[in-house]
Amino acid sequence: GRDYIDQWNKVTEVLGTPPSDFFRQLQASVRMYCESQPRYRGKKWMDLFPDESFPNDTPDDKKKTLLARDLLQQMLQIDPAKRINVDQALQHPYVHIWFDASEVNAPPPPKYDHSLDEKKMSLQEWKRSIYDEVKNYVPRR
Repeated sequence: GRDYIDQWNKVTEVLGTPPSDFFRQLQASVRMYCESQPRYRGKKWMDLFPDESFPNDTPDDKKKTLLARDLLQQMLQIDPAKRINVDQALQHPYVHIWFDASEVNAPPPPKYDHSLDEKKMSLQEWKRSIYDEVKNYVPRR
């Protein structure tokens, strides 16, 4: 949106106006403004994310599409209290397809060394450096 008011209007047109209990948690002036705006039902998730937005070549793809839509619906909630959190999202069946506990629980990567970024090299030297890096790459275990 052009500004926060326009953004609010765009979000509520798409997701729908939240229920009255949501407005009670807002500051009085914001609550008065929001409550004075037209109420929107919101768009249907199928219209927002049609089947064509996803690969649907197999029955398994169709199941993933339903799961993806469900996850998006849970993530795109105006009220943060009703929005899915990160831990819940990681356990959602759509994400869980690719979930790897060893990645989530892995130690943080080593601190990035910026010294390479600060080197003054010609284009040819950069190309050679990148080529050598790719050629000598050894995945961490």
